[in-house]
Amino acid sequence: ASSISESTRTFMENFFAVLTKILRDKGIPPSSRDRKAFNLRQDRAALRQCCATFLLRLCDTRLGLEKAFLTTERWHYLASVFLDDEVVVRENVIKELQMML
Repeated sequence: ASSISESTRTFMENFFAVLTKILRDKGIPPSSRDRKAFNLRQDRAALRQCCATFLLRLCDTRLGLEKAFLTTERWHYLASVFLDDEVVVRENVIKELQMML
């Protein structure tokens, strides 16, 4: 992560921020325009699962991005998905983690 350009660093910071914001907000997109499309519980669960999966993949130690972009606060939001109210979200995120081990 130390050899990436400033524009890439900014993009990755924003990308990590958006993914964790969605997790923090329980699957509600940051854009008010997009929120209307995510009024069903299943839609929000699918978005949480997708965000958590992407964050896990970005935190692959071979990439080294977690050192620069996964703050303690972001880690807590990611970890909260392992306690998600929806069983399918928990199961699929755990499966993703298992494949990384």
